Amino acid sequence: MGRTLEDIIAEQPQNLVDSAQETASKQLIHIHLIELLERIGTDAGCHIDNCTIDSLQRLKQLVASAVLAQT
Repeated sequence: MGRTLEDIIAEQPQNLVDSAQETASKQLIHIHLIELLERIGTDAGCHIDNCTIDSLQRLKQLVASAVLAQT
């Protein structure tokens, strides 16, 4: 049996894992934002700048921190 994705990730340096998770999170935010814009009828070709994605990423982290603090 081959290695699982979790095994491969566990073998990587933590800073690499953190960077990959941040990149994946930003890409997911970008995808969700595109889906939202399409649902409200905005031009699918509109450009979403990195500043917007970064701001939404920070907001997501703040909300997650607040939720953890309440538990």
